[in-house]
Amino acid sequence: MKKKQVSTSNVGFTLIKAAPAKGYFHARRQQQINLDALIDENGKDDPLMYQIYSLLKPHLPIDKFSRLVPDSLHANHGIASLQILSLIAAALQQAAGDLVMEHASVSVNGTSEDGKKIVRMTLPTLLPRLGIETVRWILNFKDKCQKSMPDSSDKHIIASEVESAIKSLNSYSLKGYNPINFVRWAYEHQIPYLLLPGHLIQYGYGKGSRRFMSSFSDETSLIGSNIARNKMTSNNLLKMAGLPVAEQVHVLDLAMAKLKAAEMGYPVVIKPASLDNGRGVYPGIFSEKDLGHCFDLVLEHSKSVILEKHIPGDSFRVEVTKGNIIAIRQRIYPVVTGDGKKTIEMLVAELNDSDQRSDSDFSALKTIAVNSELIYFLQLTGRSLSTVPANGETVRLTRTSNWSQGGSSVPFTEDIHPDNVELCIEAAEVIGLDIAGIDLITDDITKSWKETEAVICEVNAQPQLVEVILDHYCTERAPVVITVDNDSSKTSSSEGFMAQAIKRSTELVSGRITVSDLRENGFPLAYIDALVLSENITRHPDLMGVLDIAVAHGVPDILASNTHPLRNMRLSPSV
Repeated sequence: MKKKQVSTSNVGFTLIKAAPAKGYFHARRQQQINLDALIDENGKDDPLMYQIYSLLKPHLPIDKFSRLVPDSLHANHGIASLQILSLIAAALQQAAGDLVMEHASVSVNGTSEDGKKIVRMTLPTLLPRLGIETVRWILNFKDKCQKSMPDSSDKHIIASEVESAIKSLNSYSLKGYNPINFVRWAYEHQIPYLLLPGHLIQYGYGKGSRRFMSSFSDETSLIGSNIARNKMTSNNLLKMAGLPVAEQVHVLDLAMAKLKAAEMGYPVVIKPASLDNGRGVYPGIFSEKDLGHCFDLVLEHSKSVILEKHIPGDSFRVEVTKGNIIAIRQRIYPVVTGDGKKTIEMLVAELNDSDQRSDSDFSALKTIAVNSELIYFLQLTGRSLSTVPANGETVRLTRTSNWSQGGSSVPFTEDIHPDNVELCIEAAEVIGLDIAGIDLITDDITKSWKETEAVICEVNAQPQLVEVILDHYCTERAPVVITVDNDSSKTSSSEGFMAQAIKRSTELVSGRITVSDLRENGFPLAYIDALVLSENITRHPDLMGVLDIAVAHGVPDILASNTHPLRNMRLSPSV
């Protein structure tokens, strides 16, 4: 990635450069961006940065990243201003879809020719571009505040600024919360991860490493995922395998839909043939009039429409990985509860005001859209947005319980019937998926599907998983051995180490770096299993500095030879 210039003049500091760090220091396992700043020896910290911190704090999870926030900004010569900038950046990164697992650092890195201090601020990030753009936004916001400082009481103005920033920065993030959850789990279990092109993430180095795209693994069948995406194909295949599914038919137009609905008998479901996340799905249709309304809405999503018999019951998402059920969650429709005073519109606004709800792809709960679809659904029950529900009255807001439509889910902790366990595992196997989200409709999941009207509604090939499943895949990696050599003609580039780490055939990642490269950039990979001291380095004047870096980084073995017996290292939390 090319270095990006981020220039702005401030009281206290001038930020001149931002670029991804080349390596890892001091047991850091997360990638970072380095921001270099110049600070005048007689400069003072900028009080505006603390004012900005105070303005943004109510709208961002800043406290999560704060160890110590200066109460005043005097006599720190610009460093406190940068510390506050790093706190704001970490909170904004996290809100926009980045993953910040380590604390930022600010350190004096020397003196320029004109007597200014050179300070380096290091910001941890999963996504360097997002981190750099975050800093850009903060500095632009600071420029705005210099011209016209918002009053702290103008909360809606500040909230709008933050919301706009998060939306813009989110365009640089990984979509969905699988990648974030997976990387967090890998970090906590000391498993290396590498971001590859095309939103691929590799876990581990070399031999034994595994690659994921959200919840698609390198074992996921292309045929299986295509079958799952085509609802008609997957329904027919499950039916041929003797598994319970709802009666289903492809309809070409509204006239055909009405004819088939009459043959099936109401209620029915109408939905697109190949869309995910509950988009365009309209269950619980009880009349020809409602069918006509919903048919037009489905056409906005897809020209290929499926009509299905509606099966009453609770909706469960059963997560299957490699023949094992790893989680079961019961889906809950979004509802509001009346107090006898507020309208439905006011109650929905209160619900959406929760910190858990947003339009983000990685939000715990989605915002409930107040749109024509919600208004129409309320009309079916004789209500409107201006209706005031009685105290304690529960009002359902949507047709589906999907997360994407504002629904939620809760862990199912009772015992699922063994027949239903076997059913869900077999469904994933029939479709041909190593990871699958099985949508099961039943009025009692503790009873066998053979005794109830339970059906498999859908099989999802790329589910957003509640439980991380990397422990089913990541069991070993190629170890990393680095030799410190003072002969620059023999040393390897950071790109050379990366090339070895991403090759699935590599059994041992190895290479040489110089003392100066180690001092300047750190280790080229986050996890180092052995450091080898070459013969020409054992008498180097900076040998103790090399050893200090290795010990601080937690390198388990330091050797005085260029051989090491590591092969096929097993991964464990102790590695």
